[in-house]
Amino acid sequence: MGFKDGQLVFISPGAGRGNGTGRCNKRDVDSPSLLPPPPRESLPTLLLLRPQYFEQLFTLMRTLSAMKTIVKGGQEIPHTKAQVLSRRVWDTLTLLPTSPTLLRGFQKLGETTLLELLDPASPQKLMYSLYIVESLSRRNTTNQSSVVNCTSTASGNEGDADIDDNHEDKEKDITWSTLFVQHGGLRHLFDIFMSGCLEQGDGSEWQQDCLASLLKQLCYLGVIKEEKKRSKADKLLVPKLSEVMLSMMNVEAVMSRITNILNEASLPRDPNHYKTGLFGRSQVIHYTMALLVCWVHSNETVKQYLFSSSESFGKTWLRRLVLEDPEPAVRREVCTALYKLCLGTTGFEDENSINPSLIVPMLNTLLEHLVIAEAMQPSHRKPDLPLHLHPVLDDGKEPYGPACRDYFWLICRLVDSLPEEAIKEGSDDSNLTIDLEALAIRVIDSLLNRDHLETRHNTVEDDGLVGLLNLTCNIMTHNPPCKQGKIGQNLLHEVFDFLFALPNPRSKHVPKCKSQVSRSAAFDLLVELVKSAPDNYRILHEKLLIQHKPGPHSPYPWDYWPHEDGRSDCGYVGLTNLGATCYMASCMQHLYMMPQARVSILGADCNRANKHQLTLRELQRMFAYLLESERKAYNPRSFCRVYTMNHEPLNTGEQKDMAEFL
Repeated sequence: MGFKDGQLVFISPGAGRGNGTGRCNKRDVDSPSLLPPPPRESLPTLLLLRPQYFEQLFTLMRTLSAMKTIVKGGQEIPHTKAQVLSRRVWDTLTLLPTSPTLLRGFQKLGETTLLELLDPASPQKLMYSLYIVESLSRRNTTNQSSVVNCTSTASGNEGDADIDDNHEDKEKDITWSTLFVQHGGLRHLFDIFMSGCLEQGDGSEWQQDCLASLLKQLCYLGVIKEEKKRSKADKLLVPKLSEVMLSMMNVEAVMSRITNILNEASLPRDPNHYKTGLFGRSQVIHYTMALLVCWVHSNETVKQYLFSSSESFGKTWLRRLVLEDPEPAVRREVCTALYKLCLGTTGFEDENSINPSLIVPMLNTLLEHLVIAEAMQPSHRKPDLPLHLHPVLDDGKEPYGPACRDYFWLICRLVDSLPEEAIKEGSDDSNLTIDLEALAIRVIDSLLNRDHLETRHNTVEDDGLVGLLNLTCNIMTHNPPCKQGKIGQNLLHEVFDFLFALPNPRSKHVPKCKSQVSRSAAFDLLVELVKSAPDNYRILHEKLLIQHKPGPHSPYPWDYWPHEDGRSDCGYVGLTNLGATCYMASCMQHLYMMPQARVSILGADCNRANKHQLTLRELQRMFAYLLESERKAYNPRSFCRVYTMNHEPLNTGEQKDMAEFL
């Protein structure tokens, strides 16, 4: 039918319908479906693109985002409803075709000043222009012919014609991003970044989103585009900054600006604040750290400046963002960036060589906060709640709150990558070498003295315990002297008990490793302790033989699987059905689930002689097993022997009604 993408089609169902006589009824003439379509210039989408109306949208967004409300104490906070409406206006703006005025200005660079195209006075308008810059630069790079829109949506026919004309005027061998850099576009974006205008004021979410978009374009336009394939893993590849970008970056000034952004992003936030932003702090941190990583691997001076300046690297923000920040995405972004900062490669240097110039000082800086990480407990663990009310998290999702999982992940990666020349026993030079023996003794002591935080049922892994186990395992891969000494042998005995110790009335919380993650880490540590250590191997071999040695008192066969006969994950013990005792089991479980009844029965005195003494004693035994047993179900046969109905012992094979039992 000849329809095109983005074309407006008006359907008039009654236009071609008559009454059979060739004449139309008066009702049909007045019907709205017979009216001609409105003129194109009167369409709302095109009316809003006119300059006077288009600017009103940005003014409305600024006005709504600036509205405040006063809470208790006289403090002003952003008005939640106004923030939501401001985002609704942005959503409306993204549904429109790209502004022809701005699009033409970017396509024909030089006819309009960059300050008019990229005005930092309005974060909303600057972010809109940055989306156009991203669309034009990436469309030329990927040879796409789709119409540019600030949200990658289809634009109108006017934008199509402008883009086609622009393609005919431009040289085919020069991409738009190259022309943008040549006309000073990259310089203008860098000046906006260095001015700090997007960090002034109240630090609204609009400023954060705009700053994230600005940093994203600096990282994209300021790096060298390489088409050759690299053999190194993609996660460790770091693009180098271009000469144009490097010529603009003063070490002290840019480092100060990056530090200010990270310090501002690390400040504590109100957890009750309603978030309406597109990206949030995690994206600001992501692109800030990406720019820092590319800069460090492109300029040797910056690499030397990181840990040689008067102020230590990450003095304010490192601990907050790596350990104390409640958002898991923020902690993950920072740790991933620090990992690439130390172990990343541009592909030009020798891939087989590991440069310890950043690994050792970064590791020593992170180890200063090891005490804080060791003291962290599972953030959602609430001992005051009943066992069945403990929240169960989905696999792979971290709870909101401070955590040490990413911190230990980064520490383990750095320790695992330590070159041999960086490991010195009793060394004092913290920038070039590390005393791995002292670190091993310290971590082992923390591991052995850690409390039992993992519960037996409904447990969630203790990130601190898992981190210490993994860190100890990574340290042992370097074979420190303590591995084959008494410290290593004592550690092997303790870790074995972490896995296989049985609870008793005096130690009900053992074993220490109860979750699948912590037990897997403990097994890995046992395997690492016996490598290159014959004495440790002999000790572990003897303990395993004793553990699995069959004998006359072995309670389980060889094919026994404890998960099939253990207490349920929800923490409750069932009652075995002896044939037709479901009514009795249901009644007993109902009584047990009543806290007052359970406490009264367990605390009753059974020593006084009465006709219900035996029944009460067996009921106490049943409730004690339901409360403390680790078995899957309790067999109530002994209770049925002493309980009488109609002066006769309870017949387990006779079906009875609940009313009869009661």
